[in-house]
Amino acid sequence: TIATGAMMSASPASAVSPTPIATETEEAGWLESARFDTLFIVWVAALALVSGLIVVAYPSLLVPVILADLWLLGYHHVIATYTRLTFDGESFREHRFMVLVLPWIVLAGTVAAAYFIGTWLVATVYLYWQWFHYTRQSYGIARVYMKKADATPEQTNLAIWSMYLVPAFGILYRSIQPGATFLTMPVKKLPVLLHEFLHIPQPLADSGLQIATAIAAVLAFLSLGGWALTQLTALRTSPKQSALALYLVSHHLIFLAGYFFIANIDHGWLVINIWHNAQYILFVWWFNAKKFDKGVSTKQYFLSWLSQKSMLNIACYFGFTLVLSTAVYLAIILLMGMPPLAAIPAASIVTFQAINFHHYIVDGLIWKVRKKKIQTAMGLAAEVAH
Repeated sequence: TIATGAMMSASPASAVSPTPIATETEEAGWLESARFDTLFIVWVAALALVSGLIVVAYPSLLVPVILADLWLLGYHHVIATYTRLTFDGESFREHRFMVLVLPWIVLAGTVAAAYFIGTWLVATVYLYWQWFHYTRQSYGIARVYMKKADATPEQTNLAIWSMYLVPAFGILYRSIQPGATFLTMPVKKLPVLLHEFLHIPQPLADSGLQIATAIAAVLAFLSLGGWALTQLTALRTSPKQSALALYLVSHHLIFLAGYFFIANIDHGWLVINIWHNAQYILFVWWFNAKKFDKGVSTKQYFLSWLSQKSMLNIACYFGFTLVLSTAVYLAIILLMGMPPLAAIPAASIVTFQAINFHHYIVDGLIWKVRKKKIQTAMGLAAEVAH
């Protein structure tokens, strides 16, 4: 497969001696190699955009495409997090609270929100929290590329401004669009929330958000222009900027497509969700492969063996995590169909959103690039500012 071929492009020996692949990776600022990073950046973005175009052209395909996304990528990417939490004794001991206690706290909070306020609150939190989660994940990956590229402070600041302003404009634009549902779930967007909770007259809330969206649009495109000029200048002087530039272009394209260019909120969500899920699965594989690039660890045997870069190990890694995610989520789906849960209309929404919310919290804690332990595993020489 493309994924297998891309991942096979770097061998463990590259961490020991200056092979051509290692030199190529350093010169262009790739995470792993040109082949892997092309898959990670270009092909993942292309998959997301093409999927979005398909459902825009053929809306009747939305449900089957979403189901394929959830099975192959969405559930899989949640389970990928557990390779960091539970696949060896050391990781489990370190993250015991996140695995055994936090899920129940999040579930209790989600149930309480749905019971005392309504399922609209759960869906609304999901709409805005997933936007923040997607933005932060992309920002974290970009920080790794910035480190690889030896980006200057000026270039870094402009890139960060654009990385946040474009998504901010996108979510504001979605918020002022008409409609009170998201993936068939009832939601209350920002203008309605301002009216109901801050008692701002609805016309004033609507016009205020429209003005804020217009300002955000101007700032977003100005920041894009500033970043583009700085990035082009950097590319002329340093080939190490290539991967960073490519990644940031994909970030902006995906967020603009997902939140602005595609009119339907569900179709737009599909684009950014596929991108986020596939990107995360590959990034976690790369992290684990990088962490164990010197060979199989006796203390973390199972995960370190799965994370080796031979074709067999790669097939076993993705095969095992996909089978595991399928089994876990199939069990949850079957449980939701059994009494008394089957008689509770909101049970599925609450359960799956609680899983998502737990995932968001955990990811925000375990993937801090500024942590020296994470930098060491990623092969970054010095601390990345945050």
